[in-house]
Parts: sequence; C-alpha cells; structure tokens
Amino acid sequence: MADNSKLEALLEQSIQAQNRTTHAVRALATYFLTQIAWGIPGGILVGLGFVNSNFTPIVFGMFLLIVGFLHAFARGTSELKKSALISNVLRSHYAEDGTALPATASKGEWLASNWLEAERELAPSEMRAWEKAGQPALAKWVAAGRPPFKDWLQNGPF
Repeated sequence: MADNSKLEALLEQSIQAQNRTTHAVRALATYFLTQIAWGIPGGILVGLGFVNSNFTPIVFGMFLLIVGFLHAFARGTSELKKSALISNVLRSHYAEDGTALPATASKGEWLASNWLEAERELAPSEMRAWEKAGQPALAKWVAAGRPPFKDWLQNGPF
C-alpha cells in the first residue's frame, strides 16, 4: 500500500508544475494578443502613410507599435512573475520532502499555505506585499469586504 503523505506530496508537485505551465501559456497568449491589439491599428496607420506618401500616419503608427510592444512585454512579464510567486509561497510552506508544514490559522480562515486561493485573489504586487507582511490570514480581508489590499496590510486587523 502506498504512503498517503508521499502521494499527497507528488500530487502537490504535479499541481505546482501545472500552475507554472498555465502561467507560461497565459504569458505567451497575453503577449501575443496585446501585440495584435496594438499592432493592427499601428500597422493600418503605417500602411496608410506609405500609400498616401504622408509622414504623419507613419509616425503615429510607429508610436502605436512601440507602445504596444512595451505594453505587451509588461503584461507578459507580469503573468510570468505569478509563477515565481506561487513557487516561493509553496517553498515557504512545504518541507523538503513535500509534506505540508503545520498550519496555524484558525478554522474557517484561509491558510497561508493555501496559495491557490491567494493566487486567484491577489495581483503579483499584492502577493509580494502579502509575503512581506508574513502572509496574514486572508479570510479577514475577505470578511472586511476586500478593501484596498496594501492599505489593509498596513492598517488592517490581521
């Protein structure tokens, strides 16, 4: 008969790998869709400028293409950072053998080790702030009607 703790550890590792893959695919999709959204109007303006021998649409089109690239790069990078943040949270709550460390939150609260819920609710900058604040119980934040997260971390009762 298999040891349940080892099976749970393997399942957690599998889930971690799936989440990293999901964020990598999201990062690529986000990058390309953002590029397309900026590239279509930018390309149309550049094309119109060449057809009409007019310099103004070319300048605006190139501006849109450059801004679109920067925006797409920032969004793709932000999505990739989520994967690293999840891995950091997991490493801080699981022992070397993959077994979960004991939780200290009271019943009914989100546990700090419940990284999936935190990842669903928090933006990457909020995840970093949450980690720096010692990963307080997020149930109190939810119960307070989800006030601005960083203000709640600084002033909130947790």
